[in-house]
Amino acid sequence: MRATIYHWTKWRPSSLDKYQVNLPLAIYEELAAIRSYIREELKSPDAADKKIQELIAGLRSLEIFPERGFNVDERSKKGPLVPGHLTRGLPIKKDYIAIYNIDEAQKVVNVRYLVASKSDYMRLFK
Repeated sequence: MRATIYHWTKWRPSSLDKYQVNLPLAIYEELAAIRSYIREELKSPDAADKKIQELIAGLRSLEIFPERGFNVDERSKKGPLVPGHLTRGLPIKKDYIAIYNIDEAQKVVNVRYLVASKSDYMRLFK
């Protein structure tokens, strides 16, 4: 009897598995404000660059598995942020939360807000 050896290849998502992540101008402005604050107020240009890289990596991670974010609409007293679409939140490096919706039909993630996790982000729903 001869043993069969199976060679498992690492699973790699194909372009068909990826979602397009849309960032409005307000997100780019928020990233610029974060970078500026860390560079100018905290006097740490290296930390500013690192933080922006982490935030961008977190936002880009939505391409692969956007469903992993928590349900923001459940916490809202007002109801869904965007009628007909579940609003999700993804913590990024414990400091920020990306608030977004998923359009499954188009395979698009629409990021609505990037907020500090210590802020009262639920005010967006009031």
